[in-house]
Amino acid sequence: MTNDFLVMVLTVFKDNSYFSLLIVVFFAILFIIKNSNFDFTITYRPNQKN
Repeated sequence: MTNDFLVMVLTVFKDNSYFSLLIVVFFAILFIIKNSNFDFTITYRPNQKN
């Protein structure tokens, strides 16, 4: 990571704060799901009713 890259990332975050926030939240959720070993297969089976 060079300083130019960090400046570019910070500039993008500053110009598109809402979009970057969505990306950060999205990756954070993916990271949490991956590390918690949570089973999401039930959520993506709408035809399976209890």
